[in-house]
Amino acid sequence: MAMENMVTENVKMREREISLIDLLVEMLLHWRMILAAMLLGGIVLGGFSYARSKNLQQIAEEQQRALEEQQVLSREEHMEQWEAQGISLRSKLDDAQFARVNTAFTLNQCWEERFDYQQHSLLMQLDPMKIQQTDLIFLVRADDAEGAYIITNAYEHLLAGAALHEYVENRCGVDCDVSEIITLTKPGYGIEQNGNYMREEKAHVVSLQIRHDNPDICSAMADAVEEFIRQQHKELEQAIGSHEVLLLSRSQGEVADRMVTDLQSTCANTLYSLSNYYSTLVKNFADEEKAYYNYLIAGSPVDGRDAEMQDNGAGQEKPAAGAAVAKARVSVKYVLLGMIMFTGIYGFALFIKFITNNRLRSADSLCEFYGIPQLGTVPALSKKRFLGAVDQWILKLRYHNQRRFTPEESVELAAVAVKMAAVKRGDKAVCLLGCELKGNTLEICGQIKEQLKAAGLEVNTLSNVLYDAEAMEQLGGVSCVVLVETAGVTLYDEILKELELLQRQEIAVLGGIVAE
Repeated sequence: MAMENMVTENVKMREREISLIDLLVEMLLHWRMILAAMLLGGIVLGGFSYARSKNLQQIAEEQQRALEEQQVLSREEHMEQWEAQGISLRSKLDDAQFARVNTAFTLNQCWEERFDYQQHSLLMQLDPMKIQQTDLIFLVRADDAEGAYIITNAYEHLLAGAALHEYVENRCGVDCDVSEIITLTKPGYGIEQNGNYMREEKAHVVSLQIRHDNPDICSAMADAVEEFIRQQHKELEQAIGSHEVLLLSRSQGEVADRMVTDLQSTCANTLYSLSNYYSTLVKNFADEEKAYYNYLIAGSPVDGRDAEMQDNGAGQEKPAAGAAVAKARVSVKYVLLGMIMFTGIYGFALFIKFITNNRLRSADSLCEFYGIPQLGTVPALSKKRFLGAVDQWILKLRYHNQRRFTPEESVELAAVAVKMAAVKRGDKAVCLLGCELKGNTLEICGQIKEQLKAAGLEVNTLSNVLYDAEAMEQLGGVSCVVLVETAGVTLYDEILKELELLQRQEIAVLGGIVAE
């Protein structure tokens, strides 16, 4: 027992480190399987995306057919069928999904209304830094203070009402909302004298602003306002008593209006917020939510604007009822995702296999691991494989700045190294010993044996001495051995046990040869 412990202490495998270069080379040598994994991943997820798109296409086609059938039904039948379809689609949603769909539908309507306002409102189209503005100031004077106050209020209501707007629109032929560009300013009191407003109990001031981008139209609108005031003055005199309306001031020029800038910014920000909120909701819709949402859009009185709003607030046209349904297609995004995902899974499997590998590698050094001289490394015969030159280029990464020998040259060098080690010890016989000596490794042993015999050395071969009782018995007449181990086949523990066995039998180990 003490002898065995001493042997174990003398023969130990040193710590094995994982080389990142070896790991990289090992993965790159599997480039054919990596390409196959990428192809498989692209096919699998591409097929999934196609099946998903096909399902959505079928749902859209069913809705399209339903819409076409509804066109030939009476109004009552149409409403009954539409409501039944809505109840069926609604029953597939829970309360949270129903709330999300209704929220998206409301946001879509709000966005469309605000977008239509932005596109058609003259106020939204003005350049805030170059606005043509006309200021009109009217003085309303009556016989007493109370009458002046009442008459001034009457004029303010007229100038802010639909009557003035309709009169200006008809008079000037403008195609815009006049109520936005003709506005009352804050009324004041008194008559201006020497730059100051002197309070006068029997007089009130009404001021008006007109904005436009065309100076001629702006001036024409101001003329229309004056005409409107003159007409109303005659009618109001008969209704509420005698009074005077005088034009105190009229001025026109190009100005920069911060209020217009603020209104345009507020409108754009509102559109952007609605668009972002809407896009977030619709993006996360399940298929059932999409079906119910499309039902609401198709049945609601919308103007055909696209429900899928852009992030910058600009809408696109969406298909109306009867439009062609998008065909099922393969998503490029899913194909790329599948290629990346399957490549990652295969690469992770190679990584796990590499770090858990307990078999000898061709790049391992017997001297570093077990303290025995490495007499040679014999590469395997290169097989004719598709694009084999790529494999050779990858192997150059592992053997960077190292000279590579052909299998014949490696066998010859290994045989010379064995001969030198045996002659130095004065041995006339050498045993080539290893685990699983068969195939290419057994052929290498035969070539070394022939060259050593030609040099006058007696050589025999023993395989699997750890598992073959007959081979272990033959080991009794051997004085020195050379380990011949196969990369990828021999376990690290098997080499360690062979060295322990040889040390117990007091058999010298000249060194080791690694066969790829």
